[in-house]
Amino acid sequence: MVFFDFSVGETPAGRVEIGLHGWSVPDSAENFAKLCSGSHFPGFGYEGSIVTNITRGDSIQAGDFINGDGTGGHSIFGKSFGAENYKLKHRKGVVTMLETRRGQVDSRFLIAMKAKRELDGKYVVVGTVLTGFNVLEGLQEYAGAPPTKTIRIARSGERKKKGGVVSVLLASLNHALYNVAETTEPTSQLLSKN
Repeated sequence: MVFFDFSVGETPAGRVEIGLHGWSVPDSAENFAKLCSGSHFPGFGYEGSIVTNITRGDSIQAGDFINGDGTGGHSIFGKSFGAENYKLKHRKGVVTMLETRRGQVDSRFLIAMKAKRELDGKYVVVGTVLTGFNVLEGLQEYAGAPPTKTIRIARSGERKKKGGVVSVLLASLNHALYNVAETTEPTSQLLSKN
């Protein structure tokens, strides 16, 4: 499980926790996790980078810690690396890697605020938001490219020791329930109904 602590200007906005789909896309999950933890190189990763685009009710784009405007990115494997597969569906709350060109990903990503079926089979789904979807909803008021206020990933990291297996199981369960029930609700809402 990884996390982002978002801020709006200098004001903390809240934490978002993401379960990664290493069972389906191990290289993409490793790339995302190490960019969250900053463990690949000091200062190399998501922490301190800004959100570059918010489309209200649709998506949040971030991950460009090179140029800071959505045009640059870098992976732990080099400038970019090959997309592993396009098996997982783009439901509400998924985190998907943006491509530099067809079949190549780096650090840039998109968080889906709604189901985005038009992306199925075209982009790599790397994870699912487990908690903090309300934080992402709160950022929608700053929609724009760039957002109307500076939104920053003030802190990011990886939580390995507690809940690692649970987060993978929750993310897997979420996709299984979605594929069976065709729901568009994030995991936290699905689990709260049971």
